[in-house]
Amino acid sequence: MSFCKNCGSELAENEKFCGNCGTPLSGPVPNTPNPNTRYMDSNSKPVSNINFNNLQVYLAEILNLTVNMITKPISTILKGSRTLKKETIFLLYGMLSIMFGLLNMWNIKAITVRAASSSRGLSLSIGIEDIFEEISSLIPYGKIFFYTLLFFLISIAILFIANHLIGKYIFKLSCNPMNIFTIAVCSSIPFILGFLALIILSYFSATIGFIGIFIGIVISLLCLFMGMTSELVLSEDKMAFIIPISYLLMFLADYGLLKIILKS
Repeated sequence: MSFCKNCGSELAENEKFCGNCGTPLSGPVPNTPNPNTRYMDSNSKPVSNINFNNLQVYLAEILNLTVNMITKPISTILKGSRTLKKETIFLLYGMLSIMFGLLNMWNIKAITVRAASSSRGLSLSIGIEDIFEEISSLIPYGKIFFYTLLFFLISIAILFIANHLIGKYIFKLSCNPMNIFTIAVCSSIPFILGFLALIILSYFSATIGFIGIFIGIVISLLCLFMGMTSELVLSEDKMAFIIPISYLLMFLADYGLLKIILKS
């Protein structure tokens, strides 16, 4: 007694084809369909299932990177950031932009609350609280979030493009665009954390809060400087001019976007 190798049906003697599935009993047997495989069309092209374990890997990398950027920022930007997956970097890019938008909403809300609860006296000078209170009265918080997110996305993109183009076309260097983009994104982590420290510490003292953001900005600048110097293989003297130029281009782009927003 014999059985079909394709469907398992019992076969009669001297049969050339399976009476159940029609499989030839001589020659190669077609592949048996895997019941665990999904198909996207009649051509039976398998579709790989979404593996959510990959997301856990990306988030774990982001968490580990953030901790390292706090404890050892320079060595992390020089070595650790190069080992990150491409998907991790783009996910981090989006997460940081969203975080920056949320933090700015929180910051403006906290400043306007403090401004409303404090006595202004008869001073004719305009303080920073008055400016933020005016902004919050003119622009809804949803738009503040969106515009802040957009500012962050554009700022990182300009830093990446400026350093890449300067290295490639001015100094004729063989640049790895993904490494440059990774450095631009990762170097912004201390700034975001410093901004968070600014908001939290300002509830106790505005001066201490500004110390937090100052430290974050300085570390971010150092990380960007050291990371780009290492990646572009340029001297510190040349990078001392390139970094300010890239920041100038970033500020010009942000200023142009700000003018468009205010006009609208």
